Amino acid sequence: TVLGTASYLWSTGETTATIVVSEPNDYTVTVTDSDNGCSTTSEVFTVTEDITSVVATITGDSELTCETTSVTLDASSSTVQGTASYLWSTGETTATIVVSEPNDYTVTVTDSDNGCSTTSEVFTVTEDITSVVATITGDSELTCATTSVTLDASSSTVLGTASYLWSTGETTATIVVSEPNDYTVTVT
Repeated sequence: TVLGTASYLWSTGETTATIVVSEPNDYTVTVTDSDNGCSTTSEVFTVTEDITSVVATITGDSELTCETTSVTLDASSSTVQGTASYLWSTGETTATIVVSEPNDYTVTVTDSDNGCSTTSEVFTVTEDITSVVATITGDSELTCATTSVTLDASSSTVLGTASYLWSTGETTATIVVSEPNDYTVTVT
């Protein structure tokens, strides 16, 4: 409170009634009354800085297959001081999302305590749905001289290790049959 017009001198050298600061520091202002020349210096006003970094992390499976048609991506292990909020590249705002398309995914995590945010590195979900080609080879006719035939599915095309399930219930790559019938094999 002054009787006349007040003049201001901040510890930054500025002379306006208000100043904008962007650095953590101790600040004071000296206010002088033009009417009587009296002045006083404020107590120290300390501006602190809380820019603790947010670490945005995505975990989860990264491959879709014929068996795994969706995966859960989880950002809840991200590091924040306060409460985390999430914004995925899909637009979703939950800590976890379920995706069923191969794509690149990111999440922006914001800390409620200081407003700092960061975007995760790209998390790539791939898709491996290469078709299996099931093939049966072997003789197809039983005769008086040929009373059994071997049916062989080992030439089927797979990327990994094949497993077999014949219409007879057998699970080997080859089976021996002695009855006329239609036979199928499921190769996984």
